[in-house]
Amino acid sequence: MGVPAWEVPLDVEIRHLRMLVTIADAGSVTAASKRLGLSQPALTAQLQRIERNLGGSLFVRRTDGSVPTPLGQDVLNHARAVLCGVQSIRQRVAQHRQPPTNAPVRIGGYCGFLHVHVARWVAQASWATGVRVWEELIPQSTVDMVARGDLDMALFYEWPGGEVTLPPGLRGQAIYPDEPVFVIMAHDHPLAKHRSVTLADIADHPWADEPPGLTPWSVYRQQVCHRAGVILDQQHHSVFVPTVHQLVLARLAVAPAIATARDLPGRMVVRSLDDNPMRQTLKLVYRTDGAVAAHIEELTHQIVQAYTARSQCSTAFGHWWADQGRHLAPSF
Repeated sequence: MGVPAWEVPLDVEIRHLRMLVTIADAGSVTAASKRLGLSQPALTAQLQRIERNLGGSLFVRRTDGSVPTPLGQDVLNHARAVLCGVQSIRQRVAQHRQPPTNAPVRIGGYCGFLHVHVARWVAQASWATGVRVWEELIPQSTVDMVARGDLDMALFYEWPGGEVTLPPGLRGQAIYPDEPVFVIMAHDHPLAKHRSVTLADIADHPWADEPPGLTPWSVYRQQVCHRAGVILDQQHHSVFVPTVHQLVLARLAVAPAIATARDLPGRMVVRSLDDNPMRQTLKLVYRTDGAVAAHIEELTHQIVQAYTARSQCSTAFGHWWADQGRHLAPSF
């Protein structure tokens, strides 16, 4: 013999909690039924099933309305908390469905000290709500991240023959189109006494650099050395700058360096290469539909200012900046 439908245990659902809260807020079952669009008998029957399921009366029925019992008040407190949590979940889901309007500016690429300088400036700008930095060695990978919307802008170096391809919706700006590549060595290295060195000079010493084929840089460097009839003795492979610096400081290697690398007095020196045979372009890429595009002139001006303030970072950079660098600064 089956159990009568009205005796089947009732699982309390969100809609049941909403009914209870509505009854409490309305003050009576009759008033609550109107708010819920139910008949008074139907809501009364539903309330009775809920009470049987929970094992006690939730409201005291009086001529002037319905008042929660102690059990009812306890259930209502939890019901309101649950309904508040459900509403919060819905709001969170809605936020994820919509593109963020106040997300931090996300900066990618690989460009040395400029990442920190630009990030600090963006973080303090009135039009930004924060900043995130994502370093990525491979230029095209960085550009693709900007195109996908994972980044808002990127600062990176590219080399002749390894120029990036810009997908639709992106714009590129060459900040410094002809920046030289310098080298670093220990302050007491045999070559450190020279103001500049040649590729042939450094070919006589161990070289530390990124693994071949990792980025277009290694291909470009090999092409330059081939034209000069030089083969660098790359004994160390690393993309971790602190490791490269330690190899240099230990006089175990000479390594390439961006032009804005600093001399470390008594420890490490930056030297230029005769006639600057290796050059690179510092490039800025950004989304045309983002906040960065509206402030691109300010941003570029900040980068130029950072370069000007860096003019004394090394003797090599100081000479290049005075002779060429300051004349290459972009203008709008």
